[in-house]
Amino acid sequence: MCGADCWTDHRLLVSKMNMHVQPHVRPQGAKAAPKKLDVNKLSNPAVEQSLRAGLAQHLGACTASPDDVPVAWQEFTDTVQAVSKEAIGTNIHDIDGCTSFQNLKMPFSQK
Repeated sequence: MCGADCWTDHRLLVSKMNMHVQPHVRPQGAKAAPKKLDVNKLSNPAVEQSLRAGLAQHLGACTASPDDVPVAWQEFTDTVQAVSKEAIGTNIHDIDGCTSFQNLKMPFSQK
């Protein structure tokens, strides 16, 4: 029974413990994240028509058989990604949200 009226066990317990924190392991050789497509360019009818024509041409030439679904799906996604990247391009991110690379001027020739 523990309490102030009886004997209690207040012995100090000393222990040694070695803790090792392992660093986060980054995967080696993994593919980088795919770049996002600039879908804002699709508001331009010429770009939209170019994308439609490219998809119709390349998807009509697909040769995957419907019996092998994983191969057909991989060919489809690769084709759509390649044609979309060619037609509309990838998104260019702003450095601080208000400047763009087109407006950035470097005065190296003025020195």
